[in-house]
Amino acid sequence: MAEVVVSLDSILTLQEKTNNSLQTSGKTLYERMLDLLPFPSNEENSAHGVVILSGDKKGKSRNAGDTIKADNKYSSNPSPNLKAFKFADLQRATKNFSQDFLLGDNGVMFLCWVDKFTSVPSTKGVGIAVAIKRCQGLQEYETVVGVLGSLAHPNIISLLGHSNDKPHEYFLVYEYMEKRNLDHFLFEDAPLSWGRRLIILIGVARALAYIHSSSYQVIHRNVKPSNIFLDQDFNTKLGDFGFAKFGSEIHKLDATTRVMGTIGYVDPLYVKTGHLTMKSDVYSFGVVLLVTLTGDGAWGSPNYQLNLAELAGPFLTSRSKLDKIMDPRLQKDYQLKALGTNICSNQIIKLEGLK
Repeated sequence: MAEVVVSLDSILTLQEKTNNSLQTSGKTLYERMLDLLPFPSNEENSAHGVVILSGDKKGKSRNAGDTIKADNKYSSNPSPNLKAFKFADLQRATKNFSQDFLLGDNGVMFLCWVDKFTSVPSTKGVGIAVAIKRCQGLQEYETVVGVLGSLAHPNIISLLGHSNDKPHEYFLVYEYMEKRNLDHFLFEDAPLSWGRRLIILIGVARALAYIHSSSYQVIHRNVKPSNIFLDQDFNTKLGDFGFAKFGSEIHKLDATTRVMGTIGYVDPLYVKTGHLTMKSDVYSFGVVLLVTLTGDGAWGSPNYQLNLAELAGPFLTSRSKLDKIMDPRLQKDYQLKALGTNICSNQIIKLEGLK
């Protein structure tokens, strides 16, 4: 992952020389990544089936609903760093979870305002904005609290608190992301500039490098544009750790463990064998990189017979070929010189044997 960050940073540096709109910093990303080094080192469908979320042609995932069945077993005692919210306060802050407060179209995320110090319900302009997620079950709740309650990084979404004081109701309280997510800008809103896309990708790479090299050795398992959140300044925040695995749980996985992920982004070797490694996240990141560069969804074929990674593979061997699949909305306002003929997305895809 460090090599990916360096590759992305080299492109961004070249872009900065030709576009004064991006500000350089005194310290390279590689130097900042040194704080995270050294990174730890670490064939059939699973016997109990594969649970993979479907995606549409633009790469957007449909709501998993009750199909989310994470198999981690974490302590039900949340980190003391997290604020314990009362269900009654969350209910009041969202006016009984009114549709007027809904975020997105999945029906489980709500925007509201709470007091910065007491966390009691407040109003817009007075309190701080937070995003409340109603979990699909106890497993999702315990997984996210177990993971995010132990992590802190500028490119990881902040979990502010949780609520479990009402039987069978589990909520997560996050920092609010004003710019929604990468999926929104790639497929719905005005297109992002080349430089902005690179900055976002670097943020994702840094987030993955952090979770993979942390003492918990977290594997996300569901890296995709809709899980890459953006704050008001377009800072990247990797989120939605409901499928995550970490620590000793990773080493307990075998071919009988249920596979989790999103079609088009999930590592095919992981699907085939059920064996999960950090390379599974790296593969997913490679697909995200392709989606971000091309502006096309993970499923690039109208009949879904080939995914974007397979379709784009032949174009990743040279700059001239890559030009042919770049997002036309960029209007050729980008620089690929720094990559040479070793396109980093091609290297990522090959990590799992997909030529």
